[in-house]
Amino acid sequence: MESIEAIAKVKRIVYDCFEKGEDFRDFEDKIAKAFANSLALSQRDLEKVFRGTLMRGYTDGLLKTVEHPFIKLGFPYLSFDAIGDDRTPRTHLALEHFGLDGTNIYRRDDPFWRLFMPPLTDLCRCSVGAMTTRMAAGKGVKEAQIGRASCRER
Repeated sequence: MESIEAIAKVKRIVYDCFEKGEDFRDFEDKIAKAFANSLALSQRDLEKVFRGTLMRGYTDGLLKTVEHPFIKLGFPYLSFDAIGDDRTPRTHLALEHFGLDGTNIYRRDDPFWRLFMPPLTDLCRCSVGAMTTRMAAGKGVKEAQIGRASCRER
């Protein structure tokens, strides 16, 4: 079992990599140097730590941004975006089709987000995107198309 000090050290390395814009390989190199390859975490566990922290930080930052009073009205929608490769679970890909009008777009205040805010699993690479009404309309969201049309009539 790893010590509290080791966990704190890993956490500091993760944050250092994020601040410098470094990727997972840089993180692995720093972990190897810091622990002289003695840390009892597998490659998969290291990736979980790195990706999970990255995705939680990204999502938290995005949500804080779109809740700001100056921005809130301009971005009423969020998109659920899965990485479409062979590592992506089918359940994550499916969430791109359960949104408004069969899209990956949901209202920002939809209860969906309480259950399905990325990251969904340890190695989840799904993300969230802020969407304007114009963007949602362009992706086929009918309520956004109607809302834009009524705005133009005024």
